[in-house]
Amino acid sequence: MRSLYSPERKQSKYEDHFLYWYIDGQKKALSLAQQDSKLF
Repeated sequence: MRSLYSPERKQSKYEDHFLYWYIDGQKKALSLAQQDSKLF
């Protein structure tokens, strides 16, 4: 898998921010799902 931040891939700051937000959101959703599964 190629690095998302390789020099050949030019991204705008907006895209970088969105990617960070999306990945961060996925991690939070995953950790919440793991917490929920412990309750059942």
